[in-house]
Amino acid sequence: MVVGNCQSCRATCKDPGGTDNCRNVCSNSDTCICPDGYLMNDGNCIPKEDCPCFSVTAASVIPVSMFSEGSSHLDSQCRMHCVCRDSVLSCESNYTCHVNAVCENRDAEYRCYCQDGLTCARDCWDVYINGFSQSGIYKIYPNGWPDQHFDVYCNMDDGGGWTVFQRRFDGHVDFFLNWESYEQGFGSVDSEFWLGNEKLYYLTNQKWYELRIDMKDKYDYDLYATYSYFKIEGSSANYSMSHLGNYSGSESEYRRTFFYTDF
Repeated sequence: MVVGNCQSCRATCKDPGGTDNCRNVCSNSDTCICPDGYLMNDGNCIPKEDCPCFSVTAASVIPVSMFSEGSSHLDSQCRMHCVCRDSVLSCESNYTCHVNAVCENRDAEYRCYCQDGLTCARDCWDVYINGFSQSGIYKIYPNGWPDQHFDVYCNMDDGGGWTVFQRRFDGHVDFFLNWESYEQGFGSVDSEFWLGNEKLYYLTNQKWYELRIDMKDKYDYDLYATYSYFKIEGSSANYSMSHLGNYSGSESEYRRTFFYTDF
């Protein structure tokens, strides 16, 4: 915990914005608050992503104990889809599986599984859980996508199921392009490419996604960064990034390496 002044808001798991715990009237004493990325829960500061969900609206069909920040679950009929975001449990009661999917309980979790493994895959994670563990090009069918499908490159390393939306490695594809090119996408998914903002919008708005960035520097060091949540808005909002979660990665180790090697 850290000491906050008399105007500080005490953000908790139940009240992430601190709206119910702002000290509107200053007193003579300071208060204990949590640093950035942490929220108060039962008198302790815990990482925001470790906060439990406090809404119990779906408790009759999905045990609330199953939910942690970012988790998503379906009921036993795959008709209610609930997700925990910012410690609030929100549920969609008219959820339906894809026409080519079946609702099944596997590993104590109900999900919509493609009957043939692929024709209802919304992303590379769906491809992965349906038994395809080889990195490569697959067809996906995101929720609401106006056409039938589109091709993506799936990275099945680092835990599996990563949907790749940008790749650059030797610069042979020109990335200095106009708005329409970035909206529709360019390049080839088996080489250098940008998937397209419109596709990325449909992808990131169908469920909770983590963002991972892998790169090499000019010294051939492998670097990565992950963010716990990633989402962009649609064309009317110029595809602006509306959510970016907590960071983790190799930056600090990278800096130490360069401090000892280069200076």
